[in-house]
Amino acid sequence: MTTAVVILLLAGGCGDDDASTGGDGELTGRTFLSESIIDGGRDREMVADTRISLDFTTDGQLSANAGCNHLFGEVTITSERLVVGPMGGTEMGCDPQRHAQDEWLMDFLQSSPTWLVDGDRLTLTAGDTEIVLLDREVADPDRPLVGTRWLVDTIIFGDVASSMRAGTEGSAWFVVEGERFTASSGCRDFEGSVAVGEDTLRFGDVVQTDPMCAEEFREVDDAMQAILGGEVEYSIEAGRLTFTQTGGEVGLGLHQDE
Repeated sequence: MTTAVVILLLAGGCGDDDASTGGDGELTGRTFLSESIIDGGRDREMVADTRISLDFTTDGQLSANAGCNHLFGEVTITSERLVVGPMGGTEMGCDPQRHAQDEWLMDFLQSSPTWLVDGDRLTLTAGDTEIVLLDREVADPDRPLVGTRWLVDTIIFGDVASSMRAGTEGSAWFVVEGERFTASSGCRDFEGSVAVGEDTLRFGDVVQTDPMCAEEFREVDDAMQAILGGEVEYSIEAGRLTFTQTGGEVGLGLHQDE
C-alpha cells in the first residue's frame, strides 16, 4: 500500500505568549505511550489494539499516532503548555473508528493542553480531557538483540519499503546467540559468526543453503544476502529491529516473534 503525505489545515492552538520554554529538557527526545484517558468525566476506551504514542523529537517536532495515521507538526513547549502548529499526516485507509480516534487526538493536541511530568509519567490536560502517558522505555522497553527471534516484515531497497508478500509472513527470521547467528529468508538458510557492536553487526564465515527460491521469496532473499554480506547498522526500538546495509541501500525491518 502506498502511503501519501498530506497537510491537514488545522489551526494551531494558542498558548501563553509570555511563557518561558523551560520544559524542553523534560520532554525533548522522549516518547510516551498512553496509560489512561479521562474524557468528559468518564474513562475513554481506545479502539481495540491501539494506543496513543507521542514522540517529542530533537528538532522541535511532535510525532503522534493513535493506531492509524502518523501525525506530525511543530511544537513549542512552554512552561505550562504544548503549543502545536498545523499538523500533517499520512493518509492511510483506516476504519471509521480509528479515523475518528485520529481526529479526536489531533483536536486535543491542537487545543494547547497543559502538561506535567512526574518521573516517567506525562499528564496532558485540556478542558475536561486528561491523558496520562508513560515513558516508552518503561512502558515498552527495547528487546535484547541477542536471544530474541526476529521475524522479517519489511524489505527496503533505496527509498522503497515493501511488506512481505501475502502467504510468506513469518517465514523469514533472524537470531543471534552468543557470537553466532542463524537466519532464513523463507527459502534459504544462513549461519555464521557475528561481531556485535554498539550499533553495528559484522557477519563472517557465512554458510548458506543453495535452493531454487520461489518468486515470492526472491526479494527478501536478495535483501538478506546483501545484509549478511558484511557490516550492517542496526537499531532496536521496543519490539522492532531495523537493519541498514553500511554504505548501501538495502535494509530489513523485523519484529519480535511473540
